Amino acid sequence: MTFPGLDAAATAIILLDSKRIILYANPSAENLFNTSSKTLLNQPINLFFKTPEIINEVISLATKNDCTFKSLDNTHNIYSVRSNDTEPLDLSSTATPTTIGGKPGFLLEFSTLNSQLQKIQKDEQMLNQNQRNHELIRNLAHEIKNPLGGLRGAAQLLASDPKTEKLKQFTDIIIYEADRLQNLLNRLLIPIRLPNIEKFNIHEIVRHVIHLAQAEYPNKITFHEKFDVSLPDLTGDKEQLIQAVLNIVRNASQAVMPDGQIMISTEIVRKVTILKKMCPLAIRLTILDNGPGIPEEIKSKIFFPLISGRPGGSGLGLFIAQKLINENRGNIVVNSDPGRTMFAIVLPVCS
Repeated sequence: MTFPGLDAAATAIILLDSKRIILYANPSAENLFNTSSKTLLNQPINLFFKTPEIINEVISLATKNDCTFKSLDNTHNIYSVRSNDTEPLDLSSTATPTTIGGKPGFLLEFSTLNSQLQKIQKDEQMLNQNQRNHELIRNLAHEIKNPLGGLRGAAQLLASDPKTEKLKQFTDIIIYEADRLQNLLNRLLIPIRLPNIEKFNIHEIVRHVIHLAQAEYPNKITFHEKFDVSLPDLTGDKEQLIQAVLNIVRNASQAVMPDGQIMISTEIVRKVTILKKMCPLAIRLTILDNGPGIPEEIKSKIFFPLISGRPGGSGLGLFIAQKLINENRGNIVVNSDPGRTMFAIVLPVCS
């Protein structure tokens, strides 16, 4: 089924039959959904929405009033059918009852809500929040280190006095806990150093991290790889990125144990905005797990320090990962639902 007049339209247009099955998608819709019309055709429109009730309500109101109806809710959270897509799209939609081949149907039109500007603003807010968090944590850690050192020193002196030998088990506890807090503070302070810039392939990092995770959690997690082996090299601090990816994979591993599944994939993306800069070419690394998902109450704070959805977690792994990725001019986003949590790292292949 062809509609030459719609093929040239700049906006995304989809035609549905009365059962809301896709009959046609123009090239703009293919670009928006990031998939071909062959994949879209003969599929229910619900398949491409995280919240299908929104678009179904628009269609129902258009049918009920027999007129064009525009969505009132701006956020449709539309996903393409590709399993490794990352971020939802903020769209407005319009539904119009129409006749297609002599049978009743619907014309749907989608337009973006200045998503590029929204993404830039979101990245800027994230960077500012990350910097504020890091300064706060560093200042707090410095304030704690001095009295903690005095506490440990006093415990050591007490332990070395023969008169207090009976108290050794208590002084040992004090020294052990002081050392544990010292290690935590060292992680919070994240040493500031000049980056070691070099060229490397993203798959070197990923395979190294998978080997580390498999050694740490043997026979408990199944890793799946979906790599684009034609990807160009990146330029950055390889060790920093190994640490960042390891933190994310370790976090996913702990969430899915036992017998969990983790999919790690790579692909090229074009014309993407990263940290307020347009990059013509970038690499996207996606880490997808089938764990329970991030608790709703901490989703918006998952990259904040000391925030953890796991009992006993320090809440530092993702905070440090985000900082290291940002320092390598990249960005990280997360989408999470029960049974599906996805972290996507985007790194520029540009100067």
